[in-house]
Amino acid sequence: TNIDLHKFYLTGDWKNHEDSMELISETGTIKLLYNAKEVNIVTDNSAELEIFLDDKPLDAKYAGDDISSENVLIVSEPDLYNIISNDTSSSHVMEIQIKGSGFQMFTFTFG
Repeated sequence: TNIDLHKFYLTGDWKNHEDSMELISETGTIKLLYNAKEVNIVTDNSAELEIFLDDKPLDAKYAGDDISSENVLIVSEPDLYNIISNDTSSSHVMEIQIKGSGFQMFTFTFG
């Protein structure tokens, strides 16, 4: 499937707020094609995010500062979390598998 650069695609049951998307179902996914060295996500509420790059679990060489173990990012409060960090800019399809109803996503930022 063709997806547009830096535009995110959601699966699961989401509620559209003025400045965020809220996960209503227990699980959901966000898919994003990016071209950057760094990818950050601005979120609120508690959830466990499992990160996949090009259909494989996130490799340590791409893992951002906030990845806790393997390919998992635990979010718990309103913050900007660093998911991807690499020396050079590259294009990848990132998929985030989310566990945690009430999770809110505000935006992605790219570096």
